[in-house]
Amino acid sequence: ARYLGVVLHLNNGWLYNILTFFEIALTHLMLCHFIRKLPNKIKIVVPISACICYILFFTELLIKTQGYFVLTTNVLGINLVVLSWYYYYLLIQAPGIIVVKRHPEFWFVAGLLLFYFGGTIVNLFYGKFSFIVFGSKTLRVLIYHMLIATLYSFWSYSFICRQQNRKLHL
Repeated sequence: ARYLGVVLHLNNGWLYNILTFFEIALTHLMLCHFIRKLPNKIKIVVPISACICYILFFTELLIKTQGYFVLTTNVLGINLVVLSWYYYYLLIQAPGIIVVKRHPEFWFVAGLLLFYFGGTIVNLFYGKFSFIVFGSKTLRVLIYHMLIATLYSFWSYSFICRQQNRKLHL
């Protein structure tokens, strides 16, 4: 996408929109899997959130065929933040003791929460974060680099925890 936009000077929003389509599916599937493991009364929250995101996605696809789907991305971010909080609420309410240090789902959702909370704030206040602070980099780009590094570090630790848990059960 960067090559299309920066080098070829072409619209790269369509490529990010394809990514958003799969992002909706994968993040909601993971959260659905994690929330189903916990005792709860409302199991339909995650599918409703995914349906809302897909309805917005296809509505924006019909309304504007070119460009980046800003509304879908913002609603996706807000939905994932709320679903992450819902997961933590259920985790607190769950019976028994959970060792957070070794709980891979906790770290995966923590990465999602931090990334989408920060990303949604930056998207909502796009103009406020678009000034140059370092060389030719805007504050928005620097914040996104930090959020991406945070997301991948939390997810990496989550996968390390999962691998350690698998070894313990063998």
